[in-house]
Amino acid sequence: MKYSFIFLISVILIFSGCIEENGTNDQNNSNETLFLNNTSSENPNIEVELNNSFESDNSSEIESISFKILEFGIYGDTYKHYESSITGDKTVIEVYMGKKLGSDNIIEINSINSENGVLIVYVEEITPETVSDRAIVYPYEIVEVNGIYNNVEFKTIE
Repeated sequence: MKYSFIFLISVILIFSGCIEENGTNDQNNSNETLFLNNTSSENPNIEVELNNSFESDNSSEIESISFKILEFGIYGDTYKHYESSITGDKTVIEVYMGKKLGSDNIIEINSINSENGVLIVYVEEITPETVSDRAIVYPYEIVEVNGIYNNVEFKTIE
């Protein structure tokens, strides 16, 4: 199931560059949430722009935030942690999976939303059921968003 989802997202990302957007972006008509997988082994400096926002029943405004992948790989920090920091006028978000056995382990930021001034980062950790090799890895991903966010929350996707 996980791999079919990753394949579907990869196909969407490949063909999204082939579609030309004609028209205006009307914020009042965007009542759907869009989640994209932003990890690309060919070009890590992908900037994904998600401008869908909507208002829920409890009157809290949720806005999708675009982010740029700065770095990702399999040799990050040796312990699991998520953190954010301010650099200039940008917020840098780092997620580390810690020490894992097998190079098939992946950590990735799927989406980032802003809700009432709180930046919510959705993180997915993919650990295969079987070990493909005996390599010791430390998967990680670092992204940046425009703007200064002092209140950042991390949520894991199961």
